[in-house]
Amino acid sequence: ELSVSYKTQVVWEAMVLLRSLVLVFVPIIVYTDSVSDKSRLNTLWATAVKHHQSNAISEAIQAYIAVNEAFPGMVKPAYSNAAALLLQQARYQEAYDLLLQATRHFPDDPAIFANAATAASQTAERAQWQQGLALGLHAVTLEPSRLQTHHVLGILYQQLGNKEATEQHYARANMVIPTVRTVQQPDSASVVARLLAQGYQATVLSAHDPWAVVVDDFVTSAETDEINKLAEPRLTESYTYAASSIADDESKQPPPRISQTAWLGTAETNLLQRLKTRVLSILKLSPADLVHEELQVVKYSAGGYYHPHLDSTRWHPRDITVLYYLNTADSGTVFSNLSVEVADLLQPCAGQEDFISGGMVPHVKGRAVIFRNTQANGEPDKMSYHGGCIVPEGQEKLLANHWFTLRDTGNES
Repeated sequence: ELSVSYKTQVVWEAMVLLRSLVLVFVPIIVYTDSVSDKSRLNTLWATAVKHHQSNAISEAIQAYIAVNEAFPGMVKPAYSNAAALLLQQARYQEAYDLLLQATRHFPDDPAIFANAATAASQTAERAQWQQGLALGLHAVTLEPSRLQTHHVLGILYQQLGNKEATEQHYARANMVIPTVRTVQQPDSASVVARLLAQGYQATVLSAHDPWAVVVDDFVTSAETDEINKLAEPRLTESYTYAASSIADDESKQPPPRISQTAWLGTAETNLLQRLKTRVLSILKLSPADLVHEELQVVKYSAGGYYHPHLDSTRWHPRDITVLYYLNTADSGTVFSNLSVEVADLLQPCAGQEDFISGGMVPHVKGRAVIFRNTQANGEPDKMSYHGGCIVPEGQEKLLANHWFTLRDTGNES
């Protein structure tokens, strides 16, 4: 019997919403008759924890993997801890591969399967989304009451374009009562200062909470072209769960949005990874500050629009939105609670005042709009309501939503 002792434990909120990966720093017990095995495991595990607790992330990952390689299938926390750190660094493919190994060693553990599905949802390949779907469905058969797994399934079904299944699983996930979160949000003054220091032109739309900043020429032409190229073959009809679940008869009401969407991963290409790094530097965040990120490309053809909405919900928190405008169009993003007098940049949606009101940020290629969606306690902030004007005939509007969910610092010890 082997026990390794140290103190403290940390709960790390894994990227998808309410699914947690618990970083286990408690004693572990492995039954073996080999004294040398006990000694070796003791050394490997203590090394991994030492690196982890000193925030030497790369070394900790390697040390946990060394535990797995030396004692495959014997130390479940070594798989979970390594996967949590990989996800924290947005190394989604590696996390998925590791958790897939863990499912073979722990075939009756629903959390392992749910976390593997979570990692699969963040990879770049549609085939792996389908594999993640199978893993998530197996997790539900092992534990039908695990509502967080239904949320992961909702994400995967949405990415795969199955509207009916998306609604079904999101409805189950919506039954989860989330705890209050504590998030350390960047402030507008420091964001603007860093933008100006790097030579960008920034316009502050709102300096109070939630703040909003417009940055011209933030996305390069090469980046917009690559994002559009990657997204084009993946575009499917957009779906909004929240609105469709409220309507008694969708056929009698206009849809909340008319557009097409595609999901990308920032790890897909070096160019996208550099774009993410640039955004995080402006926000003064590191990958370790993130629980989750999403990159969604949206195409609005002529007549397309999006009613005013919030990007964040209690059960799917998105603390910060960065919009990248991928082309130029006679349209834009409207902030319902900002008037055109707030900044010279803002305009009304000409001729659409009965449809959508507020101040519109004109849609200019290369422009980025950065804004907060949540309060300090993680609750959605209704002041961040925004929508999209109707796109005129003969035009289309292309943009990308980059959403960041921040780590819950209230759960750290």
